[in-house]
Amino acid sequence: MTFADKRFVLKSLAAAAALAGLCGQALAQEAPQSIRIGWAIAKTGVNAGGTSVTTAPNYKLWVKEINDAGGIMLKAYNKRVPIEVIEYDDRSSTEEAVRATERLITQDKVDFVLPPWGTGSNLAVGPTYEKHKYPLLAATSVTDKAPDLAKRWKHAFFFPRAWSPCWKRPRRTVRSTTRSP
Repeated sequence: MTFADKRFVLKSLAAAAALAGLCGQALAQEAPQSIRIGWAIAKTGVNAGGTSVTTAPNYKLWVKEINDAGGIMLKAYNKRVPIEVIEYDDRSSTEEAVRATERLITQDKVDFVLPPWGTGSNLAVGPTYEKHKYPLLAATSVTDKAPDLAKRWKHAFFFPRAWSPCWKRPRRTVRSTTRSP
C-alpha cells in the first residue's frame, strides 16, 4: 500500500467516523464521552500476515493520531471526544468475522465498524453491515462483482485500484484515435 493509499484510507476513516459519531448523538443534550469504534480483523491464522502489515497498523495509527489531537470534533457540541476501540480477532475465519461484527454492532453498540482485511472477509460481513445499516468501506476487497454488490448493499463502498484487473476500463490506443490522411 503506497503512502497516498494510506493517507486516503485514513482520511476516509476519519470522515466516516465523524459522521457516525454525529448520527446517533445529534439529538441528545450532552456530547458522548467517546466515539466507540470497533473492528474484527485477523490477528491469528493465515490472514494475520496481511492484516498485520496493511490494516492493523493503519487502524491503530489513525486512532492514536485522532486521540493525540484531542479526539474527533463533534461540531454539534463544539467538543472533541476520544475514540474508544473495541477489537476482536476473527482468527482468519469468515464465520468468526461475521459473528464478531454482529457482536460489535448489537452487543458492544459501537458507533462505527472498520472493515476486515481481504476480499473474502469483506464479502462475508457485507450482509451484516447492510442489515444494521452500517457503512462497509471495503478498501481491501477486490472483486469484479463490486458494482453488483454495491447495488445490493446500499451501505457498501468499494474502492477501485489501478492495479486491479476488474476495474480497468477499455482504453483507446493512440493508433485508433489517429486519422490517416
